[in-house]
Amino acid sequence: MSVSRRREIALLCAAAMVTALGMALVCYAMDFSLLRATRGVALMAVILGCALLMDLAGAVRDRTLLPIIAMISGIGVVMLWRLDPLLASKQIVWMMIGSGLMLATYVAISDVRDLRRLKYVAGVAAARSCSAVSTGSRMISATFAFSSASRLTKKARSKPPNAGQFMPKPRPLNSNPPRPRFW
Repeated sequence: MSVSRRREIALLCAAAMVTALGMALVCYAMDFSLLRATRGVALMAVILGCALLMDLAGAVRDRTLLPIIAMISGIGVVMLWRLDPLLASKQIVWMMIGSGLMLATYVAISDVRDLRRLKYVAGVAAARSCSAVSTGSRMISATFAFSSASRLTKKARSKPPNAGQFMPKPRPLNSNPPRPRFW
């Protein structure tokens, strides 16, 4: 076993430990069973299995990229698990499907240089996905613009509580001064 392969496996194990510890801490904080934390560990086991299977398919690859992806995805799953466990479970399933597709692509394409002939197809696909993302971001910004505009018009239409008074109410001499309101 080469030094780079051992380093990759060690980094993947470190990513798995960070994910497992994060999931366990979130389960502890949310009063969940620790058995629920095994979902994140299962994701890391799938990624580690993909790394080992890619070594069987061919040993020529970048050995630092997969551990970095595993660490980032593990931290992302832990953060999502803290916010919404149901969405995190769905995300874990999709990450496992993506790992399987990554392995299938790696096995199907023997040489990465073969992808050069598909550069125009990849460019068109990237342009279409960028246009879909920009359309989505435009829709989100329009939603925020219309929701803030409706809030402004509601505020303008509603009357303040003391709309008919021109003079403020006198306050008693022994009362505390009003505190400034901070939003």
